Amino acid sequence: MAARTPKQIASHATIITDRIISDLYDFIERHDIDKAAIAHKLGVSRASISTRLSKTREPKLSSLLMIVAAIEDLTGSRFEPLTLIREKGASNAKFRGKVKNEDQ
Repeated sequence: MAARTPKQIASHATIITDRIISDLYDFIERHDIDKAAIAHKLGVSRASISTRLSKTREPKLSSLLMIVAAIEDLTGSRFEPLTLIREKGASNAKFRGKVKNEDQ
């Protein structure tokens, strides 16, 4: 595999972050979680949660993990982040992400 440039690495990191945010949005919708409840759990405003889940703001990983922890606490369900796998013969990693609900 050829070495990637810093620009390519940054682009890949953005793709991973966007995927995590998309998975979080799906989880929030699937479990019908009110963003105000997440905000209350974290002691921040509802607008702050929306900002942290904004793809245009490039949120810190720690912010996303705090939201995950609050969501898991509120729902009793476990959010399983995406994993990267390398398929045989593939020159790049592909995403395999899923959300598990331990109740199922």
